Amino acid sequence: MAILFYGLYIKSSDIIFGEKLIGISVLVFCFLFMPLFLYYRYRNKKLDDYLYKD
Repeated sequence: MAILFYGLYIKSSDIIFGEKLIGISVLVFCFLFMPLFLYYRYRNKKLDDYLYKD
């Protein structure tokens, strides 16, 4: 999160470097933190309760 806010701050003076920092922080969030969060939330759940059955 700090890299994202630093990228937003630095974007006012150096547009290219700021956008690179913002992009890297979004990729890290999507590919690292999101799977860890999903694993943490669903590790002890019964997923059959969430499926539709006929």
